[in-house]
Amino acid sequence: MDYDFVIVGAGIVGLSTAYSLVNKYPKSNIIVIEKEETFSKHQSGNNSNVIHSGIYYKPGSSKALNCKKGYDLLLKFLKKYNVPHDICGKLIVATSDDEINELMILLEKGKKNGLKGLKILEPDQIKKYEPYVNGLKAIHVPQAGITDYKLVSKKIYELLNENGVKFSFNTKVTNIINKTDSNTIVTTSSVEIKGKYVINVAGLYSDKLAKINFKIDYKIIPFRGEYYNLKPSASYLVKNLIYPVPNPDFPFLGVHFTRRINNSIESGPNAVFAFSREGYKMSIINLKELFESISYIGFLKLIKLYWKEGINEMYRSFSKQAYLRSLQKLIPEITGATLVLPVPFLFVSPRSSFVSPLSLFFDILIHPICSSAIKLSLVVINCPILSREAFCTSVSEFHQSSKFLRPLITLEYRFALLVMSVNSTHDVNAADAAVTATTSATNLYLANALAATLRNTTRTFKIDLARLYFGIRP
Repeated sequence: MDYDFVIVGAGIVGLSTAYSLVNKYPKSNIIVIEKEETFSKHQSGNNSNVIHSGIYYKPGSSKALNCKKGYDLLLKFLKKYNVPHDICGKLIVATSDDEINELMILLEKGKKNGLKGLKILEPDQIKKYEPYVNGLKAIHVPQAGITDYKLVSKKIYELLNENGVKFSFNTKVTNIINKTDSNTIVTTSSVEIKGKYVINVAGLYSDKLAKINFKIDYKIIPFRGEYYNLKPSASYLVKNLIYPVPNPDFPFLGVHFTRRINNSIESGPNAVFAFSREGYKMSIINLKELFESISYIGFLKLIKLYWKEGINEMYRSFSKQAYLRSLQKLIPEITGATLVLPVPFLFVSPRSSFVSPLSLFFDILIHPICSSAIKLSLVVINCPILSREAFCTSVSEFHQSSKFLRPLITLEYRFALLVMSVNSTHDVNAADAAVTATTSATNLYLANALAATLRNTTRTFKIDLARLYFGIRP
C-alpha cells in the first residue's frame, strides 16, 4: 500500500506529528514506523515529565516561541482528554550572592516571553511555598507543571488508531530512496514502504537517517540524565518543583527536585556523557557510537569549553556524596539515607551501601568472594516496595541493558528476582509461581529458601541468603 505520509519514529514527537496530520488531512493515509516493540520507549519515556513554561529561552527565539505554543497546545490536549496533570508551579532558587544576578536575568526573560504572575521571593516567602528550601531569593513560576508523557503518548496512540493510522513496530529503517515520481521508498528490516512524504522523527538517530539523502554537518551527541528518588518517608521535604539557578555557560539546568504525577519525588538529573546513543545506563556501551561521538569536532569543541563542568558531572555520577551535596544546596535536610535509585538493580558490595554499576566488575576482580548472588540479594533486601508494573519494567530494562552480565548471575540472579517479585507484589499467586519456577530450575534448595523467605522475617531472609551465598545447606 502507498501512503501519503510515512513517519519514522513513534516517540511523542512522531505521534504528535501524526496527530496533527490527521487533524489537518483527515482523508490521508499515514503510517508510523518504529524500531521498538511499542511507542515512546526512548526519550519520551525517560524524562522528568515536567511541563516547562519557557522562562529559560532567549526572548523571540524559536525555542521561546515554540515552547509557549507547545505549552498552550499541550494544556488544551490534557484538559480535553482528561490526561493527569497538575499546573503546580515551580521555584528557581538562588543559594549564593553570585546567583542572584542570573536570577534577575531569568526574571526578565520570563516576562519578555509572555509569562504572567512571575514574582521574586525573599527567604521567608520561599518557606511559604517550599518550607525546607534554603535560598536567598527565588522566582515563583506559576505556569510550570507536571504530567506523565507516557500517558500522553498512550492517549495520542489511541486516537491515531481510532482514525485509521497504521503502525509498524519492530521495524527498523535501513534506507530511504528518493524517486523521481514524487514517491519515496523506505526500506525497512522487513518490508518496503512507499510514501509521498517521509518525515524523519527518529530521535537520537534522526541525524543518521538524514545523512542518507542529505549532507549535514552536525551529529547528535548523547548525554544521560541520572536521577535519585526520595524515599516515601522523605517526600514531605518537597511540595512541587524546585530548581537551582542554572549555570549560564552550561547547557543544562542542574540537579533539581520534581514531584511526579503519582506524588513520588525524584531528584536530578545530572548530565553525563553517554557511551551509547541509547545509553540510559552506565553499563550500556556501544564502541562504534562512542568513537563517533568522541571523534566529532563539535564534541571536541564542547569538551574544550566545558571540560570542568563535564568532570564535575561525571564525578557526581560515580559519587553519591557529590550528588548529595548538590541537592543539599537547595534542601539541607536531604541525607544519603533518603535517596534511592529509581530502578532497584543496584550492585551493592558488603563494603558500602551504594556504589556505581561498574563496581560489579571491580568487586569480582578485587574481591572474588563478593559474588553476584550476595550483591543481588542485598539489593532485594534494601529495595523499596514496587508495584507489579514497576517491577516488571525494571526487570525488562535490566535484561536489555545487562546481557553481558548474565553469565555472572545465573541461578542466583533468578532467585533474587523471584524474591523481589514476591516482596514487591505481596501476591500469594506470585509466591506460588515463584516457588514453582525456582523448582523447575532443578535447584530445590533455592525453592526451599524462597519458601522460607515468604514465611519468615527479614532476619530469616538474610540468614537464608547468607547460607545461599556460602553454599551452606540447612
